[in-house]
Amino acid sequence: MSYTSSCLATESARRSLQSPPTTIDRVLTLAALLLLAIQAALDAKISGEASAGVAVLTLLMTLLARHVGSRECQTVPTLVCSLVLAQQGGTPWPLAMILALLLFVGIARLRSDVPLEKDWTAFGKTPLVWILLVGGVTPFALTSWLLWTTPDLSDLTQSPLLKVPKLWLVIGSLLFSVINPALEELIWRGVLQTQLRKQWGLEVTLLLQALSFGLQHLHGLPRGVIGVVLATLWAIPLGLLRHYTSGLAAPYLAHVVADATIALLVMFYVL
Repeated sequence: MSYTSSCLATESARRSLQSPPTTIDRVLTLAALLLLAIQAALDAKISGEASAGVAVLTLLMTLLARHVGSRECQTVPTLVCSLVLAQQGGTPWPLAMILALLLFVGIARLRSDVPLEKDWTAFGKTPLVWILLVGGVTPFALTSWLLWTTPDLSDLTQSPLLKVPKLWLVIGSLLFSVINPALEELIWRGVLQTQLRKQWGLEVTLLLQALSFGLQHLHGLPRGVIGVVLATLWAIPLGLLRHYTSGLAAPYLAHVVADATIALLVMFYVL
């Protein structure tokens, strides 16, 4: 038997040992994503009690998943619980993602019942044309959104984090443009899309990860209902890049273009 045939046989055997997703597993996964969406709809700085209530619900839901769900069902609730807990007290979004990933990976490493696929951080292929196409639409879309909706960005432009010398502002913008996409891709295309694919077909998986990603932008940038729609629609080709390149490099590079555009737009308002 050739090496390729051996690998295919091993993969086939591994999949055959996995139990098919149950209705309970899918309900628990959808409930976790719903709680993450509710958390995104809240402003933790203003709605502290409501945010804390969502955190309690996510903890209870995660415990419930451990008792009634299969092993493959544990990852998404655990990740969501980590994200919700990390956002308590109005923790800045990039820092909240770092804390959530550290907590989630720590739990996954300590507990064998929280599976974490080895390829969730895979590099994958980097088709330049498709990366440029997916990333290239973002400067036009974001600029059009900003000019058309004229949103209130005072919470961003008046942030103490931006009241720094221009050089530090530029450095901070560069760091945001490379770090924020990495964190979001690890969470949505790395963990979520990989795990959702085990319970749903590709089409449903792409839609669920895109909706979850889009709803996080209700108070972000782009923001509001239109911002959610734009982010959701854009997350679908990001998910396709993740799927067809078998890695995160392609969606990450496309995402860098978007976040660099966001950084430039915010700097334009500040400077």
